[in-house]
Amino acid sequence: MRSFSKSFIIAFFFVLNSISAQIASISEGFSAGTLHYAEGFESGIPTGWTNLVLDQAKQASINNGWVIDRDTSITINTGPSGAQSGDFYAYCDGSSPIARGTTAIMTSELISLVGIDDPVLLFYLNMHGQAGSFSVNIVEGATVIEVLPAVSADVPGGIHLSTVWEEVFIDLAPYVGKSIQIEFVTVKPNSGSNGDIAVDNIRI
Repeated sequence: MRSFSKSFIIAFFFVLNSISAQIASISEGFSAGTLHYAEGFESGIPTGWTNLVLDQAKQASINNGWVIDRDTSITINTGPSGAQSGDFYAYCDGSSPIARGTTAIMTSELISLVGIDDPVLLFYLNMHGQAGSFSVNIVEGATVIEVLPAVSADVPGGIHLSTVWEEVFIDLAPYVGKSIQIEFVTVKPNSGSNGDIAVDNIRI
């Protein structure tokens, strides 16, 4: 199905003004197969997901971690202008009351990869903001493996200007036949308030 070598997605050094410069996607040679799992946050908090709340009223007081939102996020000039697909997306706000340097982890339900050949995790990422970082872990039982090292939206001398959703591919071949959870991890910037980080249209 795919011609790329076995490799997790990795982060490159920051170049210019785009998070894509930090992401080595394995999309070249990839051909889409059967869709085994999908989540786009269109029906509220997905069953089995943790550290996620609804914030359709845009109440900054509840934005201590990951929230489901629509349209623009609370802080001006940060976050996406809308969902990548459908109406809703999940994001972590970089503003107060979240303490600087705080880590927020949104965790998926248990997902079975039994009977799936060459599984790949795909999702869309938006990091329109001044700072903050994003990474992805795979949890198998008590084992947690970082499969996407921290990607930063920090742009020296100015805010990250890209409002574009960028697709990320992560090879799940090492987990064939197993059940896993996915952790989406953000760290609030140590300075400034603009660090909204969003994900949408998650698929395996």
